[in-house]
Amino acid sequence: MIELYTAPTSNGRRATIALEECGLPYRAHVVTLGGVKPEGLLRINPLGDIPAMHDPGGPGGKPIGLSQSMAILLYAADKAGRFMPADRTARAQTMQWLMYAATDIGPTSNTVFYLENQVPDRVDSTIKFFHDRLVNFLTHLNRRLGQVEYLVGELSVADLALYPSFLIRKPLAEAHGLQHLLRWAAALAARPAIARGVKAAG
Repeated sequence: MIELYTAPTSNGRRATIALEECGLPYRAHVVTLGGVKPEGLLRINPLGDIPAMHDPGGPGGKPIGLSQSMAILLYAADKAGRFMPADRTARAQTMQWLMYAATDIGPTSNTVFYLENQVPDRVDSTIKFFHDRLVNFLTHLNRRLGQVEYLVGELSVADLALYPSFLIRKPLAEAHGLQHLLRWAAALAARPAIARGVKAAG
């Protein structure tokens, strides 16, 4: 049984969604952000950041501990043999869109959150810069999803990586009329495993 430490954030939901969609048995430990870090979490990730997982039945039957939501997502997909196309071209495109979620959408969305809620001095022009940058990224996704059902045609790790970040920014997509992106998100929301994954993160 995989032990997963998670929380109701985009990163935490990404891990639970991955495990649910891949059909891997796990036990979720929901961590209170800003609270005392569980010892089990600290053994896996001394920084105490979520998500973090321990799989006693890792590669070769040996235990493995992992942190970072994208690493957990890829681990789950590899273990289950799902959500990564066999075709090498489609596989390369999947990695492209996965990295788009990991390096463009996620960090920019997080930056907007920190600037709006946590930095000591609020600078409106800086917030607007990153807000506009995020809208541009989402608009690019909207164009892509006007051409395909999922990011690489079939459901893949790229979609599972992006969806938790989208959940936080859904009002932004609605405000800018990004209908293809909203259609894609509605299709994912209708999947029972994704609904269970969102709920499991708390």
